[in-house]
Amino acid sequence: MIRKDPNLGDPVDQDPCSGTTKVPNLEKRDGVYVIATSERALNDRLLTEGWYDSSGKYLLNSAPGFQHCGTRYPIWRQKKNGDTSTMCIQIHNNNCYLPFYIETKMCGTKEIFYLKKTIFSSAYCFGTPNIPPTFNVKPNVTTRLRNNKYTSKLEFRCEFSKHADDVFYTTNWVVNGELVLSEEPLKWSGGGVIETHALTEAKLISVNITQVGFELRCSVTASVGNDTAASVPVLSDSKFIGIKISEESLTLSEGGFADISLLLTVPFGCGTEGLGCELLVESVHLETTADCNQSRLASSSCGTVFSDTKWNKAATIRVFGQVSQTLGSASTMLKVKMVTPDVLPGNEFWARYTVGVITVQLKKEHRPDCTEVVSCSH
Repeated sequence: MIRKDPNLGDPVDQDPCSGTTKVPNLEKRDGVYVIATSERALNDRLLTEGWYDSSGKYLLNSAPGFQHCGTRYPIWRQKKNGDTSTMCIQIHNNNCYLPFYIETKMCGTKEIFYLKKTIFSSAYCFGTPNIPPTFNVKPNVTTRLRNNKYTSKLEFRCEFSKHADDVFYTTNWVVNGELVLSEEPLKWSGGGVIETHALTEAKLISVNITQVGFELRCSVTASVGNDTAASVPVLSDSKFIGIKISEESLTLSEGGFADISLLLTVPFGCGTEGLGCELLVESVHLETTADCNQSRLASSSCGTVFSDTKWNKAATIRVFGQVSQTLGSASTMLKVKMVTPDVLPGNEFWARYTVGVITVQLKKEHRPDCTEVVSCSH
């Protein structure tokens, strides 16, 4: 039993799923059906307002063309937001003339529609159930810098090849295994969808990712409309965004040393001024043993730098096992942390970044004493 809300005029139904009417003339309402010259056009101006069952067909989600759907002015669904759908009337020079809203409801897997009376010679369009296109393309994450005068911002693209049909594409961004952003569905537009869906530092900040040091993946789904079923996503290979470190643990003898290799996985820069800049990685010595009476966190002046013009060339930090004359245990476990500076104007995404923590086991060769690890640039 259907009644009207006296204040809002919206449909109020206790059980619309059990009280629907079949949509009349469904065979003519398909988007490919074009009325003949002398054929009488469908007109929903006289339709009885209420809940309708379309026998498994769905509201057409794109403009079918003037005089399609068995009517002069087809009515199609532009957008669905929950139980509310935005409807458009297509006329000869406007695909969305006088948009209006209708209510819909899911009854299990079937959608029903509260259809209103329409104006002039227009009628609702229905099509066959939506089947998402097959789109099993594996995309690839690429990186570039967006430079202005003084700053360089990272930008990531989800590169993929075009579907054979004119479909909508949705790009999904995954950080550390979690979906963080899904872009609005867009058509190919000469490949412009890839540019529009690019992941910027600003977009990452909007989802609380404020510095490098994360795994990034993307996927792309295809759909026939911007609010229809989409294809199954295929994830790209994972790309680490930050600095890779060659060693996470070392064993050194007194007086010995080891080289730690650092490699940038993405570029950094300093704007378009062409002055050149460097990215510093400092070593911080963490004393953690009980053998030393004054355990502390002390910054070292040692470190290494990356040049913006040779950002993809590995840099090296050499770690020494220094001998001390103080008595202590025969083996000491210490840590060296690699970090970037707290302030990096124009490259804020690289500031305060912990590249890694190296665990060092220092073995004494001759006498037990208290030792420490000292890091120096190569």
